[in-house]
Amino acid sequence: MPKETFTGLYLDEHRSLQQIAALTGFSRRVLTDLAREYGIPLRDGPQDYKPRGTIDRDWLIQQYVHHRRTLPDLAQEKGMSTANMARWAHTHKIPLRPRGGASHDAALRAADRAD
Repeated sequence: MPKETFTGLYLDEHRSLQQIAALTGFSRRVLTDLAREYGIPLRDGPQDYKPRGTIDRDWLIQQYVHHRRTLPDLAQEKGMSTANMARWAHTHKIPLRPRGGASHDAALRAADRAD
């Protein structure tokens, strides 16, 4: 498994080694060895989980719904993964736009540019 994939799953998405093992088919032992090889410190458990920031519901509604910004754009601004930003939307019960061309930044900004 490439380092970027492992890092994304373990550090960015905060999945456990057991979850990554179930997802990828690699054993937990192999994943532990990979973490050491890649220089990624292993967590002792959920007590080691540190969220990468709190996203305020009002801010997310303002930016995502009213200003029609994309999740990747918002995630980059807050220094977190797109998946993490999507989790915040889910936590705050904000429905996500469907994937595809209509939800891309260029399509969302077309009406603003037309004014």
